Amino acid sequence: MLKRWWRRHRHWFVPLVVVLIVLGAAAGSALVMRALLALAGFAVNLAMLAAFMIVQVVFYFGFIFYYLGGVRTIKVMPGEAGEVTLEDDYWGQPELVKVARQWVSLLENPVRLREMGGEPVTGVLLSGPPGSGKTHLARCMAGSASTPFLGLDGSRLISMWLGVGSIKIMRLFATARKYAKRHGACIVFIDELDAIGSTRGAVTGGQAQTGMFGGMPFWGAGVGVLNTLLTQLDGLNEQRGRFKARWYKLRGKKLPPPDYVVFVMGATNRPDVLDPALTRAGRLDVKIRVDPTDKAGRIEIIRGYLAKVKCAEEIDVEGFASDTTGLTPADLKTIIMRRAPARALFAGREGITNEDLRASLAEQSMGLRQPIAGMRPEDKRAIAYHEAGHAVATWALTDDKIARVSIIRYSGGPTGGASLGHVSPVPEEERWSQSLSEVEAKMCVSLAGRAADLEFLGGAHTGAKSDMMAVRARLLNLAEEGYFSSLGYKLEPTDDLIKEMDALVERCMEKTRQTLREHADKVEALVQELLEKEELNAEEVATILGERPGRGT
Repeated sequence: MLKRWWRRHRHWFVPLVVVLIVLGAAAGSALVMRALLALAGFAVNLAMLAAFMIVQVVFYFGFIFYYLGGVRTIKVMPGEAGEVTLEDDYWGQPELVKVARQWVSLLENPVRLREMGGEPVTGVLLSGPPGSGKTHLARCMAGSASTPFLGLDGSRLISMWLGVGSIKIMRLFATARKYAKRHGACIVFIDELDAIGSTRGAVTGGQAQTGMFGGMPFWGAGVGVLNTLLTQLDGLNEQRGRFKARWYKLRGKKLPPPDYVVFVMGATNRPDVLDPALTRAGRLDVKIRVDPTDKAGRIEIIRGYLAKVKCAEEIDVEGFASDTTGLTPADLKTIIMRRAPARALFAGREGITNEDLRASLAEQSMGLRQPIAGMRPEDKRAIAYHEAGHAVATWALTDDKIARVSIIRYSGGPTGGASLGHVSPVPEEERWSQSLSEVEAKMCVSLAGRAADLEFLGGAHTGAKSDMMAVRARLLNLAEEGYFSSLGYKLEPTDDLIKEMDALVERCMEKTRQTLREHADKVEALVQELLEKEELNAEEVATILGERPGRGT
């Protein structure tokens, strides 16, 4: 049956099957192609999305690093308002101005130096106590040389992000080169240089820092900042430009030096902690010490600032200069232009007086007056004897002038905490060294408060903590100076050294008590005046004490 059907219909069935197979294969291949095309399109879309994301991430990171790598600087351009010069605006240090003027001459004539075959100095390191005028000196040098000034604090060059500190250094010097090309020179001033330039590996160094996230990528603190700074200093005044260097190389010529100078100035209160690589020859190897001024310098500074404020009476400039031995220009500016005008305004006056300056000086050193209204008479009397002992010992054993004696509480100044009373001795003149006997006399003055307690009050009282700390500091200083026969101490004095120190303290205490006994009438007179007035100025103290024993007035 099937064979008969097959013989009758195979002529059309076979072609039909072939056609169906071909159509099925065609349909299947279309689905495959469609699937392949879909996969290809997905891959293309995925690649485009990935490329877009990569570009976006790079842009975001680039923007973040550009933002974080920006350096906020104090920028002073030539001719701008606020420009200062050595000749007109740096007072009280004529010798320092003379030295600075020599370096300014190099900035004014960089081409002449190169024509002689010389190379410009990379930079200068300014060191000195806070407020001595290091930053002001750098700005005055820039103003005198008519060059741009870029100043910033060293701590601004440190970032918690790994590499950002180095980017800041490179952008800072790139900006300096841009200005130097326009104006012939540019000064880069980095204040508090020890923030980034401390000895590598030191506890407080700027290079051992790893930040709060250790050494993880993008989370370092100041790693590499000093290295980048050193690299920039080495190539500071060399010609830059890759294509320019290749062009000269192809021509067989030497790349000429630039016709501009970038001059770096660093300032620090701690030159001893700077990394030797930073201060070696060829980098910041020129060191200038900026110290507080002498009396003649203070007179010039005081007159300069007094010319800017209104005065209600004639100011005793020389007397005020005598009372401010050891003060920096920043201290004098604060007293004359901030504290004294504020006190005059509180009192309803339109100008400052000598009393405003004296009171402001006391506030600058000891803090604000904060009297204790309900103090017991016994406590007040004990404080009066304590301070009177210091004053009489100062008068009898040293050459210092007593500017003020007070039993009023002050809140505390920059170098000390609150005190219930104080004596303010002022050296008659600047001293750059002391004999060992003079150091002993200073120790006697520190012990005089306790000695007065023992002599006049029958026993020791509290309140001599700062005095004892001063005695300990002087003992250690004497040990370092070789005063004692034993030199043995590392972190603490040895037993033999302690015995010698104790013996010295006993001798000083006995000498001080003897001095107070000899001048007991002066002590009692001071105590009576202090209990009545609570605070005595230099003239009142001098009237009570009179001539120094064995000395003229």
